[in-house]
Amino acid sequence: MFDKFAISCFSTYYKAKAKFEKLCKAEDGMETLETIILIAIAVIVAGFIINFLTKGKFGGAKSDQGLIGYMFEKIGESITNIFKTNTTVNKS
Repeated sequence: MFDKFAISCFSTYYKAKAKFEKLCKAEDGMETLETIILIAIAVIVAGFIINFLTKGKFGGAKSDQGLIGYMFEKIGESITNIFKTNTTVNKS
């Protein structure tokens, strides 16, 4: 009697284990859906970052140049100020 019970329990366990492994190995589409959602969110975030860096007035800028343009404008002004020569010649 116990032998039949043990065989029944083991067979039920192995059937459940086989079904669980089949579900784990089979792709049910959720991984694909999650990947698509994550890629869409990454594209949206990248769009906002690019928009912030390249468009809009930034720091009292004269044109719509964004943060990158503003930084290059400041670098250009600094380089111009470094190499600017204010030499005056004494005419005495």
